[in-house]
Amino acid sequence: MRKDCYTNGCMTLIVELPSDLEATLRRIVAGDLNAYAREALAVQMYRDRKLTHGQLQQFLGVKSYEADTILKKHGGVDELTSAELAAQVQASHDIRTKH
Repeated sequence: MRKDCYTNGCMTLIVELPSDLEATLRRIVAGDLNAYAREALAVQMYRDRKLTHGQLQQFLGVKSYEADTILKKHGGVDELTSAELAAQVQASHDIRTKH
């Protein structure tokens, strides 16, 4: 469990897979399958504009530059509009002032 989950509470997602598919995925995914799924979900939600960059960072528990590296690893994303950029800056500011 992530350390911020102890104080803020966290939601747990459970994905049910047939055991043969799980075994296949564990063979082809290097490392932690849970972390792989979490990262894939976060990146897709960011691409779908469901998460801001700040929320993506919070979701993955990483800093801004690490989130950018993860996004680049997954093929990047579309350019932001000025309104989207302003919303991300505001969301990041809001997160920082909470802590």
